[in-house]
Amino acid sequence: MDLFEKAVFLGRAAKWDVFEGEEGEEGGLPRCWIYRAAAGGRRVPIFKTLLSNACRNNCLYCANRADRPVPRFSLTPEEFARAFQFLWSRGLVEGAFISSSVEGDPDRTMEKILAAAEIIRRNMGFQGYLHIKIMPGAKAEYVRRALELGSRISVNLEAANEFILQKISPEKNFREILSLLEAGSRLREESSFPVALTSQIIIGLGEKDRDLLELSERLYRRFRIWRCYYSPFEPVPGTPLEKEPPAPKEREKKLYRADFLIRLYGFKASEIPFSEEGEILGSDPKLMWALLHPDFFPVDVNRAPYHKLLRVPGIGPRSARAILRVREKGGRVRTISELKALGVDVRRASPFIILEGRSPEASFTLPLELSRSEEEFLREVRRWF
Repeated sequence: MDLFEKAVFLGRAAKWDVFEGEEGEEGGLPRCWIYRAAAGGRRVPIFKTLLSNACRNNCLYCANRADRPVPRFSLTPEEFARAFQFLWSRGLVEGAFISSSVEGDPDRTMEKILAAAEIIRRNMGFQGYLHIKIMPGAKAEYVRRALELGSRISVNLEAANEFILQKISPEKNFREILSLLEAGSRLREESSFPVALTSQIIIGLGEKDRDLLELSERLYRRFRIWRCYYSPFEPVPGTPLEKEPPAPKEREKKLYRADFLIRLYGFKASEIPFSEEGEILGSDPKLMWALLHPDFFPVDVNRAPYHKLLRVPGIGPRSARAILRVREKGGRVRTISELKALGVDVRRASPFIILEGRSPEASFTLPLELSRSEEEFLREVRRWF
């Protein structure tokens, strides 16, 4: 089997190596080779394939688990670099994501990953986007080398807590992975590496939304990671979890909405509206929070500070900054049309704001759909106020 045949097979295997990009297709090449990742404020096509799908671990959910009977292939660092150079030289990709299953030993696997990165950076002179995955169980010293070579590094926790990780990935250690995240955060701060640090958690394996968001808050506040990604569990044929149901896509969307509130809006995980079972209430956590805090509203658009504007449904960081710029120049926002021109979703915001001393036009209605259980919960909450 030649280089490109192996790359195609390992590209398909990389589908199960969770990644924040989107599948794409360029120039008739296999979809599995090219993904689009967020870099520099835009989506760029990147080369993504595993260095190896031979894995020593037996994670219950993974297509590449050691006990699953599938063909095993590996690329050398030189082969990976050549495949990338082929695509890059033709303008089909602008970066690469270097990952692998744990082939025999985490440190040896990291050596291969970093060797591929070295060839691409040093030998080829490539200075663009390079995402390097850190293997669970690897020594912290490899994190520094990855920070020196990569544009982004990922240290994936995979589970919301130690108990769940032990159940689904018995060979992995939650605290060891956390220590790698900590090392990445510390080394980046000490050496001023301009590298984004990310992590990923698989959802739908028994965790609660509250557990996930409390962990994410810790990662953002303590480890200063750039993003935490929530990857819905999908059952893979031939694995012990093949008969388990997939995680609902709607749950993924709600988690990201709540995550944005923590990461970008200044919310704490404890402020996200949860049910008694620890699940996010409603489809829009920010709107639900606003409904549960009538004492906070209405917000005067022409007087409120930035952090207070961010609490208004329909106002995000960009539109809040636009409002402040108008005020800093001595202007005022006087009408719904002006507010809309600044990027505010006026349909969502209008029930919660004041413009020029009065509420906006009453024609804007609250776009809220609640289930019966959510309506009962809200009625009960309102009795408390």
